[in-house]
Amino acid sequence: MPPLLSLCDINKEFTVAGRRQRVLEQLNLNLNAHSSLAIKGDSGSGKSTLLHLIGGLDKPDSGEIWFDNNPIHSMGDAAISEIRRSRISYIFQDYQLIPTLSTRDNIRFQAVLSGRQDEVFTDQLIEQLDLTDSLDKLPPQLSGGQQQRVAIARALVHKPDLILADEPTGNLDNRNSARAIDLLLGAVKVAGSALIMVTHSDEMANALERVLTLEGGKLIDLSKEPIQPS
Repeated sequence: MPPLLSLCDINKEFTVAGRRQRVLEQLNLNLNAHSSLAIKGDSGSGKSTLLHLIGGLDKPDSGEIWFDNNPIHSMGDAAISEIRRSRISYIFQDYQLIPTLSTRDNIRFQAVLSGRQDEVFTDQLIEQLDLTDSLDKLPPQLSGGQQQRVAIARALVHKPDLILADEPTGNLDNRNSARAIDLLLGAVKVAGSALIMVTHSDEMANALERVLTLEGGKLIDLSKEPIQPS
């Protein structure tokens, strides 16, 4: 069976202070369904850039990104938006909640948009992330940790095929971090989602099946050579 996600020879550069800076260089990655991967690396190493490319929020300068036989690297905005709406979820560092919607409606928004509404599952997420008392509050009325939990619930509510999580526990205490990781790994096990999580936490990273480091523009298993295409 082919991988759910495949990246082949990805290159990405940015202009910084008038100079071109390469962030990703000949990067390769395969990810199967029902699997989890943690990506570590220094600040500025390109971890968030990599997630943006996988999620179709940006384009590589060269190389190919395939998601379930869909060429993310060459698809138009409308087609990519449709895939993100129903099959790929993104947990952003800055939450990106809709400020005019309540906690309840922020969580349900993605399920309605994707047409995958499951009220029982939604209520379970709300309870597991301890958001029951915050359902009528708007994002500006929530703490950073509460907003992060809302963002996690929103990302899981429609049972996506791929979850991209950028420091999903960065603003959570130990108790809520453990809850969040349990839910993310539960999505891999129960819903069949695949998970890619960027994190600085060794503890969070080691909870996932694989841990790779982004270094010098490539994904590296520190016990082996840089990841090569298969």
